[in-house]
Amino acid sequence: MIYTYREALKKFGNERQVLKAVKDKEIFLISRGFYSDNRGFDESYVTKKYPNAIFTGRSAFYHYGLTDTPPEVFEVATKIGSSRIKDKRITQTFQIERIFEKGKVKDEAINIYDLERTLIELFRFRKSYSYDYFKEVLNSYRRRADEIDFVKVARYLKDMTYGERLLREIREAF
Repeated sequence: MIYTYREALKKFGNERQVLKAVKDKEIFLISRGFYSDNRGFDESYVTKKYPNAIFTGRSAFYHYGLTDTPPEVFEVATKIGSSRIKDKRITQTFQIERIFEKGKVKDEAINIYDLERTLIELFRFRKSYSYDYFKEVLNSYRRRADEIDFVKVARYLKDMTYGERLLREIREAF
């Protein structure tokens, strides 16, 4: 579990007890003001520190089991105008406001785009993926085609630039 400094104070009582817990390795300092029960830098930390960020791209594909290749960095989307995330372990993309929230779900206490939106993201940013990686994820989607709501995909694409072209490409792929 991830704790903010205030939550750690509440759990352990006072600053001295928090420092003792870190020293005794009951909790671990991840970054300034954030503690964890385990040593790992994970999705729950990213969600806690950046509550408006939504996991997308390679992070979402891996989370949903569409690829067995773990991402080297976490990929998140934020609204245009959001503060830039300066952590080297996180790659940030900016989305325009009218499409940012489309497909956002809470899964295992993290903000992530649903399967339909990640399918759209796969096609929107396909040039940033290697051909083999794109095919691997696309084939995983094809195996799970009965889980995908294509009406929802069309509804999401309605507000996106080049939405009709992307919808046509997605339909051709299936």
